[in-house]
Amino acid sequence: MKRFFLLFIMSILVVTGCTIETTKQQEQGEGKMEQEQNALEFLNTSVDIQTTTQSATLLIALKNTGEKDITLTFTSGQMFEIVINDESGNEMYRYSIDKMFTMAIKDLILKPGEKKVWQEKWDYKTQTGESVEPGNYKAIVSVVASKVNGISATSSKKLKAEKEFTVPQHSNAFRNIKVTGEDGFYHVTGEARVFEASFFYSVEDGHNYVIPETVQTAREGAPTWSKFEIAINITKDKLPQNGVLLIHLFERSAKDGSVVNSYLEVLEQFQ
Repeated sequence: MKRFFLLFIMSILVVTGCTIETTKQQEQGEGKMEQEQNALEFLNTSVDIQTTTQSATLLIALKNTGEKDITLTFTSGQMFEIVINDESGNEMYRYSIDKMFTMAIKDLILKPGEKKVWQEKWDYKTQTGESVEPGNYKAIVSVVASKVNGISATSSKKLKAEKEFTVPQHSNAFRNIKVTGEDGFYHVTGEARVFEASFFYSVEDGHNYVIPETVQTAREGAPTWSKFEIAINITKDKLPQNGVLLIHLFERSAKDGSVVNSYLEVLEQFQ
């Protein structure tokens, strides 16, 4: 009887121990699952758009704002999508159309505080090659990861961002603009068709003037298209740490002095 009682007690202890261990494993599994799902909360997707007369440059950024590594899984070589709609919501451009992507699973690991940036340029043309009209547009971007830390993320809003921007008017005064150089030293060439061969330029970082309004002359005045060149030298302390450096070419209206015939071109993109 005593032996039977001891065996009974031991069996209870074993069952209890197994139950406790199973519960502990379940709790750990649930805790890990919750941690994996919460990883999405530490992802921040944003898009910055810089427009020039000829194109718009989109900078798509994905940042890990948490304190642990986050792994994003992609099912192909496509890592982002861009859709651009006009004011009426009509789709004018989709990045992935007519593109071929490698079909292979790929992981992107973002360490705490790390940011991944993708850059893409849109030339203001629809998928059929037609130029869009000047006006207001909206870019809708998404990081197309299928999973985040092993959890499905295909419908997550944390991997999407939107931004409105304006496609500027086409300039009738400047054409064939080319920029060479880097790190503050730039050479700008092109052709101008301007009144009395005179026009202006300034250099901006998107917020402030790096070089204020400056008079420039072409070789001949309108109606002739005349070549010009501009040498730009900017000290390092005035260069932006991130963002874009732009040159703005323009004329002043003879009637009221307002800016007309604007032409914007990127000198350099800083990241």
